[in-house]
Amino acid sequence: MQESSECRCRRSCGTFWNSFVIRAMRRSRMFVPRRTRPEKGNPYYCRDKYAVGIIEGSPVDTGCDVLANCVGYAAGRFNEIIGAGQFVYWQWAPNPDQWISTAKQYGLRIGSEPELGAVAVWRHHVAIVEEIHADGSITTSESGYGCENPFWTSKRNKGSGSWDGDGFLGFIYQPSGGEIMSDQKFGIDISYCQTSIDWSKVDAQFAIIKAGQRNYTDPMFESHYAGATKRGIPVGAYWFLDKTSLTEDAARKEADEFIARLRGKQFAYPVFLDLEDKAHFGLGKERVSALIRAFLGRVEAAGFWVGLYGSYSSLTTYTAEDIRSRYTIWLAHWGVKKSPYTGAYGIWQYGVEKSKSNAAWEAIKATVSDKDEAARLDSLLTAGVLSNCSLPGIKGDVDVDYCYVDYPKLIKEKGLNGYGKPEPAPAPTPAKATLDITMEFGGKTYSGTLTEK
Repeated sequence: MQESSECRCRRSCGTFWNSFVIRAMRRSRMFVPRRTRPEKGNPYYCRDKYAVGIIEGSPVDTGCDVLANCVGYAAGRFNEIIGAGQFVYWQWAPNPDQWISTAKQYGLRIGSEPELGAVAVWRHHVAIVEEIHADGSITTSESGYGCENPFWTSKRNKGSGSWDGDGFLGFIYQPSGGEIMSDQKFGIDISYCQTSIDWSKVDAQFAIIKAGQRNYTDPMFESHYAGATKRGIPVGAYWFLDKTSLTEDAARKEADEFIARLRGKQFAYPVFLDLEDKAHFGLGKERVSALIRAFLGRVEAAGFWVGLYGSYSSLTTYTAEDIRSRYTIWLAHWGVKKSPYTGAYGIWQYGVEKSKSNAAWEAIKATVSDKDEAARLDSLLTAGVLSNCSLPGIKGDVDVDYCYVDYPKLIKEKGLNGYGKPEPAPAPTPAKATLDITMEFGGKTYSGTLTEK
Protein backbone atom coordinates (compact mmCIF):
# COMPACT_ATOMS: atom_id res chain seq x y z
CA MET A 1 0.00 0.00 0.00
CA GLN A 2 2.84 2.37 0.80
CA GLU A 3 4.44 2.00 -2.63
CA SER A 4 1.17 2.77 -4.41
CA SER A 5 0.64 5.83 -2.21
CA GLU A 6 4.06 7.11 -3.19
CA CYS A 7 3.39 6.44 -6.83
CA ARG A 8 0.15 8.42 -6.72
CA CYS A 9 1.93 11.45 -5.32
CA ARG A 10 4.40 11.57 -8.18
CA ARG A 11 1.95 13.14 -10.58
CA SER A 12 1.94 16.39 -8.66
CA CYS A 13 5.60 16.86 -7.78
CA GLY A 14 6.75 18.45 -11.00
CA THR A 15 4.38 21.41 -10.76
CA PHE A 16 4.91 22.25 -7.09
CA TRP A 17 6.31 25.17 -5.27
CA ASN A 18 8.50 27.71 -7.01
CA SER A 19 9.26 29.40 -3.72
CA PHE A 20 9.23 28.70 -0.03
CA VAL A 21 10.16 30.82 2.97
CA ILE A 22 11.70 29.71 6.25
CA ARG A 23 13.90 31.00 9.03
CA ALA A 24 16.05 28.88 11.33
CA MET A 25 15.47 29.73 14.96
CA ARG A 26 18.90 29.50 16.54
CA ARG A 27 17.99 27.97 19.86
CA SER A 28 17.52 24.52 21.36
CA ARG A 29 13.92 23.38 21.05
CA MET A 30 11.78 20.41 21.91
CA PHE A 31 11.00 18.27 18.89
CA VAL A 32 7.36 17.18 18.83
CA PRO A 33 6.66 14.40 16.30
CA ARG A 34 3.67 14.95 14.05
CA ARG A 35 1.40 11.91 13.92
CA THR A 36 -1.72 13.64 12.63
CA ARG A 37 -2.62 15.58 9.54
CA PRO A 38 -2.05 19.36 9.65
CA GLU A 39 -4.80 21.27 11.41
CA LYS A 40 -7.10 23.64 9.57
CA GLY A 41 -5.51 27.05 9.38
CA ASN A 42 -2.01 25.86 10.31
CA PRO A 43 0.12 28.71 8.89
CA TYR A 44 3.10 26.60 7.88
CA TYR A 45 1.34 24.61 5.15
CA CYS A 46 0.24 25.54 1.67
CA ARG A 47 -3.46 25.73 0.87
CA ASP A 48 -3.68 28.15 -2.07
CA LYS A 49 -2.38 26.63 -5.30
CA TYR A 50 -1.77 30.11 -6.75
CA ALA A 51 0.05 31.54 -3.72
CA VAL A 52 3.55 30.42 -4.66
CA GLY A 53 3.25 29.10 -8.16
CA ILE A 54 0.96 26.41 -9.49
CA ILE A 55 0.49 23.70 -6.89
CA GLU A 56 -1.36 20.59 -7.82
CA GLY A 57 -2.92 18.93 -4.78
CA SER A 58 -6.00 17.11 -3.60
CA PRO A 59 -7.65 18.58 -0.51
CA VAL A 60 -10.16 15.71 -0.34
CA ASP A 61 -9.87 15.41 3.42
CA THR A 62 -12.77 17.46 4.78
CA GLY A 63 -11.04 17.87 8.14
CA CYS A 64 -7.97 19.54 6.68
CA ASP A 65 -7.57 22.48 4.29
CA VAL A 66 -3.93 21.71 3.41
CA LEU A 67 -3.25 20.65 -0.16
CA ALA A 68 -2.25 16.99 -0.27
CA ASN A 69 1.07 16.71 -2.05
CA CYS A 70 4.30 15.07 -0.92
CA VAL A 71 6.55 18.04 -1.72
CA GLY A 72 4.15 20.62 -0.33
CA TYR A 73 3.65 18.73 2.90
CA ALA A 74 7.38 18.13 3.44
CA ALA A 75 8.17 21.80 2.85
CA GLY A 76 5.47 22.89 5.27
CA ARG A 77 6.48 20.38 7.93
CA PHE A 78 10.16 21.37 7.60
CA ASN A 79 9.09 24.98 8.14
CA GLU A 80 6.86 24.04 11.08
CA ILE A 81 9.70 22.23 12.88
CA ILE A 82 12.00 25.21 12.51
CA GLY A 83 9.28 27.58 13.70
CA ALA A 84 9.51 30.23 11.02
CA GLY A 85 8.71 33.78 12.13
CA GLN A 86 10.85 36.41 10.42
CA PHE A 87 11.06 34.90 6.97
CA VAL A 88 13.99 34.58 4.60
CA TYR A 89 13.11 33.78 1.03
CA TRP A 90 14.11 30.26 -0.05
CA GLN A 91 13.75 28.64 -3.44
CA TRP A 92 12.92 24.95 -3.40
CA ALA A 93 13.27 22.75 -6.49
CA PRO A 94 9.97 21.71 -8.08
CA ASN A 95 10.76 17.96 -8.06
CA PRO A 96 11.90 15.70 -5.19
CA ASP A 97 14.98 14.51 -7.06
CA GLN A 98 16.21 18.12 -7.21
CA TRP A 99 15.85 18.80 -3.48
CA ILE A 100 19.35 17.58 -2.61
CA SER A 101 21.05 20.00 -5.00
CA THR A 102 18.77 22.84 -3.89
CA ALA A 103 19.53 22.14 -0.22
CA LYS A 104 23.28 22.21 -0.94
CA GLN A 105 22.91 25.68 -2.42
CA TYR A 106 21.59 26.89 0.91
CA GLY A 107 24.24 25.23 3.01
CA LEU A 108 22.04 22.55 4.56
CA ARG A 109 23.75 19.38 5.70
CA ILE A 110 23.18 16.26 3.63
CA GLY A 111 23.73 12.71 4.83
CA SER A 112 22.77 9.05 4.63
CA GLU A 113 21.70 8.51 8.27
CA PRO A 114 18.42 9.83 9.70
CA GLU A 115 18.05 12.71 12.13
CA LEU A 116 14.87 14.05 13.73
CA GLY A 117 13.14 16.58 11.50
CA ALA A 118 15.17 15.67 8.43
CA VAL A 119 13.68 15.39 4.95
CA ALA A 120 14.05 11.90 3.49
CA VAL A 121 14.44 12.26 -0.25
CA TRP A 122 13.79 9.71 -2.98
CA ARG A 123 13.70 10.32 -6.70
CA HIS A 124 9.92 10.65 -6.68
CA HIS A 125 8.96 11.23 -3.05
CA VAL A 126 9.87 13.14 0.10
CA ALA A 127 8.91 12.57 3.74
CA ILE A 128 9.83 13.89 7.20
CA VAL A 129 11.64 11.86 9.89
CA GLU A 130 9.47 12.05 13.03
CA GLU A 131 11.01 9.28 15.17
CA ILE A 132 14.18 7.20 15.26
CA HIS A 133 13.77 3.87 17.02
CA ALA A 134 16.24 1.79 18.98
CA ASP A 135 16.30 -0.90 16.27
CA GLY A 136 17.43 1.66 13.67
CA SER A 137 14.05 2.02 11.96
CA ILE A 138 12.37 5.39 11.50
CA THR A 139 8.82 6.74 11.48
CA THR A 140 8.06 9.30 8.80
CA SER A 141 5.11 11.61 8.16
CA GLU A 142 4.05 11.97 4.55
CA SER A 143 1.44 13.14 2.08
CA GLY A 144 0.45 12.19 -1.42
CA TYR A 145 -1.62 13.50 -4.28
CA GLY A 146 -4.83 11.65 -5.06
CA CYS A 147 -4.63 9.31 -2.09
CA GLU A 148 -7.74 8.14 -0.28
CA ASN A 149 -6.03 9.05 3.00
CA PRO A 150 -3.73 11.88 1.90
CA PHE A 151 -1.72 12.18 5.14
CA TRP A 152 -0.11 9.21 6.86
CA THR A 153 2.83 7.95 8.87
CA SER A 154 5.09 5.04 7.88
CA LYS A 155 7.58 2.95 9.79
CA ARG A 156 10.58 2.34 7.55
CA ASN A 157 13.53 -0.01 7.99
CA LYS A 158 16.92 0.56 6.44
CA GLY A 159 17.33 -1.52 3.33
CA SER A 160 16.09 -1.83 -0.19
CA GLY A 161 12.47 -0.80 -0.56
CA SER A 162 12.39 1.12 2.72
CA TRP A 163 14.47 4.25 3.14
CA ASP A 164 17.82 3.11 1.79
CA GLY A 165 17.65 1.93 -1.80
CA ASP A 166 14.92 2.15 -4.42
CA GLY A 167 15.92 5.60 -5.50
CA PHE A 168 16.82 6.93 -2.06
CA LEU A 169 18.99 10.07 -2.41
CA GLY A 170 19.69 11.06 1.18
CA PHE A 171 18.52 13.12 4.13
CA ILE A 172 18.37 16.90 4.30
CA TYR A 173 19.01 17.87 7.90
CA GLN A 174 17.61 20.76 9.91
CA PRO A 175 19.62 24.03 9.77
CA SER A 176 22.68 24.18 12.01
CA GLY A 177 22.32 26.12 15.22
CA GLY A 178 18.84 24.76 15.83
CA GLU A 179 19.58 21.75 17.99
CA ILE A 180 16.60 19.44 18.34
CA MET A 181 15.97 17.61 21.57
CA SER A 182 13.66 14.61 21.74
CA ASP A 183 13.05 14.22 25.45
CA GLN A 184 9.32 13.58 25.33
CA LYS A 185 7.73 10.18 24.86
CA PHE A 186 4.66 9.39 22.79
CA GLY A 187 1.83 7.48 24.45
CA ILE A 188 -1.83 6.52 24.31
CA ASP A 189 -4.65 6.30 26.82
CA ILE A 190 -7.11 3.48 26.35
CA SER A 191 -10.27 1.94 27.77
CA TYR A 192 -13.26 -0.16 26.70
CA CYS A 193 -13.41 2.05 23.59
CA GLN A 194 -10.43 0.16 22.18
CA THR A 195 -11.79 -3.36 22.04
CA SER A 196 -9.26 -4.72 19.58
CA ILE A 197 -5.54 -3.99 19.85
CA ASP A 198 -2.76 -5.86 18.07
CA TRP A 199 -0.01 -5.00 20.52
CA SER A 200 2.69 -6.35 18.22
CA LYS A 201 2.01 -3.36 15.96
CA VAL A 202 1.59 -0.68 18.62
CA ASP A 203 4.51 1.73 18.66
CA ALA A 204 3.56 3.77 21.74
CA GLN A 205 6.18 4.36 24.42
CA PHE A 206 3.66 4.26 27.24
CA ALA A 207 -0.04 3.57 27.80
CA ILE A 208 -2.45 4.82 30.46
CA ILE A 209 -5.31 2.38 30.98
CA LYS A 210 -8.76 3.01 32.42
CA ALA A 211 -9.31 0.80 35.48
CA GLY A 212 -12.95 1.67 36.03
CA GLN A 213 -15.34 3.82 38.04
CA ARG A 214 -17.78 3.29 40.94
CA ASN A 215 -18.83 -0.39 41.22
CA TYR A 216 -17.39 -1.02 37.77
CA THR A 217 -14.19 -2.44 36.34
CA ASP A 218 -13.40 -1.43 32.80
CA PRO A 219 -13.96 -4.64 30.78
CA MET A 220 -10.70 -4.13 28.87
CA PHE A 221 -8.53 -3.25 31.88
CA GLU A 222 -7.01 -6.68 32.43
CA SER A 223 -6.60 -7.36 28.71
CA HIS A 224 -4.98 -3.99 28.02
CA TYR A 225 -2.66 -4.33 30.99
CA ALA A 226 -1.56 -7.82 29.94
CA GLY A 227 -1.10 -6.85 26.29
CA ALA A 228 0.89 -3.70 26.97
CA THR A 229 3.18 -5.20 29.60
CA LYS A 230 3.83 -8.29 27.48
CA ARG A 231 4.83 -5.96 24.64
CA GLY A 232 7.18 -4.18 27.04
CA ILE A 233 5.19 -0.92 27.05
CA PRO A 234 5.19 0.70 30.52
CA VAL A 235 1.73 1.58 31.80
CA GLY A 236 -0.19 3.89 34.09
CA ALA A 237 -3.86 3.79 35.04
CA TYR A 238 -6.78 6.14 35.62
CA TRP A 239 -10.08 6.07 37.47
CA PHE A 240 -13.17 7.98 36.30
CA LEU A 241 -14.92 9.51 39.32
CA ASP A 242 -18.62 8.68 39.09
CA LYS A 243 -21.01 11.62 38.80
CA THR A 244 -22.88 10.40 41.87
CA SER A 245 -19.81 10.67 44.10
CA LEU A 246 -20.33 14.18 45.43
CA THR A 247 -18.85 13.93 48.93
CA GLU A 248 -15.38 13.32 50.28
CA ASP A 249 -16.48 10.01 51.80
CA ALA A 250 -17.79 8.87 48.42
CA ALA A 251 -14.53 9.92 46.77
CA ARG A 252 -12.54 7.90 49.31
CA LYS A 253 -14.72 4.85 48.71
CA GLU A 254 -14.03 5.08 44.99
CA ALA A 255 -10.35 5.49 45.78
CA ASP A 256 -10.48 2.21 47.70
CA GLU A 257 -12.02 0.54 44.65
CA PHE A 258 -9.22 1.93 42.50
CA ILE A 259 -6.58 0.66 44.91
CA ALA A 260 -8.14 -2.80 44.80
CA ARG A 261 -7.85 -2.86 41.00
CA LEU A 262 -4.21 -1.76 41.16
CA ARG A 263 -3.03 -4.32 43.71
CA GLY A 264 -0.88 -7.11 42.35
CA LYS A 265 0.23 -5.08 39.31
CA GLN A 266 3.08 -2.70 38.54
CA PHE A 267 2.62 0.73 37.03
CA ALA A 268 5.71 2.58 35.80
CA TYR A 269 3.56 5.66 35.14
CA PRO A 270 1.37 7.51 37.65
CA VAL A 271 -2.19 6.47 38.50
CA PHE A 272 -4.66 9.26 37.89
CA LEU A 273 -8.02 10.56 39.01
CA ASP A 274 -10.18 11.58 36.04
CA LEU A 275 -12.74 14.09 37.31
CA GLU A 276 -14.63 15.76 34.49
CA ASP A 277 -18.39 15.38 35.00
CA LYS A 278 -20.51 18.52 35.07
CA ALA A 279 -22.18 17.23 38.24
CA HIS A 280 -18.87 17.74 40.03
CA PHE A 281 -18.14 21.14 38.55
CA GLY A 282 -21.56 22.31 39.66
CA LEU A 283 -20.30 21.99 43.24
CA GLY A 284 -17.83 24.82 42.76
CA LYS A 285 -14.05 25.04 43.09
CA GLU A 286 -13.81 24.53 46.86
CA ARG A 287 -15.84 21.31 46.98
CA VAL A 288 -14.33 19.94 43.78
CA SER A 289 -10.87 20.47 45.26
CA ALA A 290 -11.97 18.69 48.45
CA LEU A 291 -13.07 15.67 46.39
CA ILE A 292 -9.71 15.60 44.62
CA ARG A 293 -7.75 15.81 47.85
CA ALA A 294 -9.80 13.03 49.44
CA PHE A 295 -9.34 10.68 46.47
CA LEU A 296 -5.68 11.33 45.75
CA GLY A 297 -4.70 11.38 49.40
CA ARG A 298 -6.25 7.94 49.90
CA VAL A 299 -4.51 6.39 46.90
CA GLU A 300 -1.20 8.04 47.67
CA ALA A 301 -1.28 6.70 51.23
CA ALA A 302 -1.58 3.20 49.75
CA GLY A 303 1.85 3.52 48.11
CA PHE A 304 1.10 4.98 44.69
CA TRP A 305 2.41 7.92 42.68
CA VAL A 306 -0.84 9.75 41.96
CA GLY A 307 -1.92 12.47 39.57
CA LEU A 308 -4.90 14.40 38.28
CA TYR A 309 -6.27 14.37 34.74
CA GLY A 310 -7.99 17.58 33.72
CA SER A 311 -8.71 19.98 30.92
CA TYR A 312 -7.25 23.46 30.75
CA SER A 313 -10.63 24.81 31.86
CA SER A 314 -11.17 22.43 34.77
CA LEU A 315 -7.64 22.89 36.09
CA THR A 316 -7.73 26.68 35.97
CA THR A 317 -11.36 27.10 37.10
CA TYR A 318 -12.17 24.28 39.51
CA THR A 319 -8.84 23.06 40.91
CA ALA A 320 -7.07 24.69 43.85
CA GLU A 321 -3.47 25.79 43.44
CA ASP A 322 -2.16 23.46 46.16
CA ILE A 323 -3.43 20.47 44.17
CA ARG A 324 -1.95 21.66 40.89
CA SER A 325 1.43 22.25 42.49
CA ARG A 326 1.54 19.13 44.66
CA TYR A 327 0.35 16.39 42.32
CA THR A 328 1.34 15.24 38.84
CA ILE A 329 -0.90 16.90 36.24
CA TRP A 330 -2.06 15.17 33.08
CA LEU A 331 -3.28 18.07 30.96
CA ALA A 332 -5.94 17.57 28.29
CA HIS A 333 -5.83 20.38 25.74
CA TRP A 334 -6.54 19.65 22.09
CA GLY A 335 -6.15 21.66 18.94
CA VAL A 336 -3.28 23.88 20.12
CA LYS A 337 0.44 23.90 19.36
CA LYS A 338 1.11 24.87 22.96
CA SER A 339 -1.34 25.10 25.82
CA PRO A 340 -1.65 28.46 27.63
CA TYR A 341 -1.84 26.52 30.88
CA THR A 342 0.84 28.08 33.09
CA GLY A 343 1.18 25.36 35.72
CA ALA A 344 3.54 22.41 35.57
CA TYR A 345 2.32 19.26 33.85
CA GLY A 346 4.06 15.99 33.13
CA ILE A 347 1.76 14.57 30.45
CA TRP A 348 -0.14 16.35 27.70
CA GLN A 349 -3.12 14.69 26.02
CA TYR A 350 -2.96 16.67 22.80
CA GLY A 351 -5.62 15.01 20.67
CA VAL A 352 -7.32 11.92 19.38
CA GLU A 353 -6.49 9.74 16.40
CA LYS A 354 -9.83 9.16 14.70
CA SER A 355 -10.73 6.00 12.81
CA LYS A 356 -11.52 6.13 9.12
CA SER A 357 -15.13 5.06 9.57
CA ASN A 358 -17.85 6.28 11.91
CA ALA A 359 -19.29 2.77 11.95
CA ALA A 360 -16.66 1.62 14.44
CA TRP A 361 -17.39 4.63 16.60
CA GLU A 362 -21.12 3.97 16.63
CA ALA A 363 -20.47 0.34 17.58
CA ILE A 364 -18.40 1.51 20.53
CA LYS A 365 -21.08 3.93 21.69
CA ALA A 366 -23.67 1.17 21.52
CA THR A 367 -21.83 -0.67 24.29
CA VAL A 368 -22.06 2.28 26.67
CA SER A 369 -25.13 2.31 28.89
CA ASP A 370 -24.47 5.69 30.50
CA LYS A 371 -25.96 8.34 28.20
CA ASP A 372 -23.74 11.10 29.56
CA GLU A 373 -20.64 9.01 28.94
CA ALA A 374 -21.84 8.19 25.41
CA ALA A 375 -22.41 11.89 24.76
CA ARG A 376 -18.93 12.67 26.04
CA LEU A 377 -17.43 10.09 23.73
CA ASP A 378 -19.46 11.41 20.83
CA SER A 379 -18.03 14.89 21.39
CA LEU A 380 -14.61 13.52 20.50
CA LEU A 381 -15.73 13.44 16.87
CA THR A 382 -15.55 17.20 16.62
CA ALA A 383 -13.11 18.23 19.34
CA GLY A 384 -9.40 18.83 19.05
CA VAL A 385 -6.84 17.44 16.68
CA LEU A 386 -8.37 14.76 14.51
CA SER A 387 -6.77 12.36 12.08
CA ASN A 388 -8.30 10.38 9.27
CA CYS A 389 -6.77 7.08 10.36
CA SER A 390 -6.20 5.19 13.58
CA LEU A 391 -2.77 4.26 14.89
CA PRO A 392 -1.22 0.99 13.70
CA GLY A 393 -2.51 -1.97 15.68
CA ILE A 394 -5.55 -0.16 17.07
CA LYS A 395 -9.01 -0.34 15.57
CA GLY A 396 -11.04 2.78 16.19
CA ASP A 397 -10.20 6.09 17.78
CA VAL A 398 -7.54 6.51 20.44
CA ASP A 399 -6.38 9.44 22.56
CA VAL A 400 -2.73 10.41 22.13
CA ASP A 401 -0.31 11.96 24.62
CA TYR A 402 3.19 13.25 25.19
CA CYS A 403 5.10 12.72 28.44
CA TYR A 404 7.98 14.96 29.53
CA VAL A 405 9.06 13.28 32.78
CA ASP A 406 10.94 10.02 33.33
CA TYR A 407 8.28 8.57 35.61
CA PRO A 408 9.50 4.95 35.36
CA LYS A 409 12.84 5.93 36.85
CA LEU A 410 11.32 8.03 39.63
CA ILE A 411 8.60 5.55 40.56
CA LYS A 412 10.93 2.57 40.68
CA GLU A 413 13.50 4.47 42.71
CA LYS A 414 10.85 5.34 45.28
CA GLY A 415 9.42 1.81 45.33
CA LEU A 416 5.88 2.96 44.47
CA ASN A 417 3.12 1.57 42.24
CA GLY A 418 3.92 -2.06 43.01
CA TYR A 419 7.69 -1.64 42.67
CA GLY A 420 8.65 -2.42 46.23
CA LYS A 421 12.09 -1.21 47.18
CA PRO A 422 14.47 -4.16 47.24
CA GLU A 423 15.41 -5.14 50.74
CA PRO A 424 19.00 -4.09 51.37
CA ALA A 425 21.39 -6.95 51.98
CA PRO A 426 21.94 -7.34 55.72
CA ALA A 427 25.16 -5.78 56.85
CA PRO A 428 27.71 -8.39 57.89
CA THR A 429 28.02 -8.78 61.63
CA PRO A 430 31.39 -7.39 62.62
CA ALA A 431 33.64 -9.99 64.13
CA LYS A 432 34.14 -9.59 67.85
CA ALA A 433 37.68 -9.00 69.07
CA THR A 434 39.39 -12.05 70.58
CA LEU A 435 42.49 -12.54 72.65
CA ASP A 436 44.42 -15.79 73.02
CA ILE A 437 46.09 -16.08 76.39
CA THR A 438 48.26 -18.56 78.30
CA MET A 439 48.85 -18.31 82.04
CA GLU A 440 50.33 -20.31 84.88
CA PHE A 441 48.64 -20.58 88.22
CA GLY A 442 49.42 -22.82 91.14
CA GLY A 443 52.01 -24.69 89.17
CA LYS A 444 49.60 -25.41 86.34
CA THR A 445 49.37 -23.88 82.84
CA TYR A 446 46.07 -22.58 81.47
CA SER A 447 45.32 -21.36 77.91
CA GLY A 448 42.22 -20.14 76.07
CA THR A 449 40.54 -17.38 74.03
CA LEU A 450 38.88 -14.31 75.50
CA THR A 451 36.01 -12.83 73.37
CA GLU A 452 34.87 -9.22 73.46
CA LYS A 453 31.34 -8.67 74.79
